[in-house]
Amino acid sequence: MASSDLLADRMAIEDLVAAYADAVDRRRWDDLDRLFSPDALIDYAATGSIRGTVAELKSHLQAVLPMMLSYQHLMGRTILSLHGDEAEGTTICFNPMVLDTGTDRGPTVFFCGLWYHDRFVRSAGSWLISARTQELSYFHNFPGGLPPGAQPYRSTRQPE
Repeated sequence: MASSDLLADRMAIEDLVAAYADAVDRRRWDDLDRLFSPDALIDYAATGSIRGTVAELKSHLQAVLPMMLSYQHLMGRTILSLHGDEAEGTTICFNPMVLDTGTDRGPTVFFCGLWYHDRFVRSAGSWLISARTQELSYFHNFPGGLPPGAQPYRSTRQPE
């Protein structure tokens, strides 16, 4: 049976994952500073984005997301493994985005499916993301197929 401390940790980490999505979706870039550890490593190369620090992530998001008229991160189930003040987790994300095409045909909606692979650390009683890597599952309806630099999904599942 799970202890109340374990359940509280799981809920705090799930809230942290949701807070990230909310900060990005509402374009509250400075909120990211309280969600990541100061030395966090972020790798979004699989979707054609940055690999770097929180400051680099914020700068990148501020530069590229204005071309999106709207977007939402729907965070799904998180598979979590807790080890004291550290944890690892994988969260599925469905991310529809409305892109201003700048053409007469108007905006287009495309979809991104991905997983966030995270490492978490408890610091001063709060959970933070200490490392985050995206794994791309799909892009659907993105003009031109895939964003520049995006890496198509390669299944690691073994046939039965």
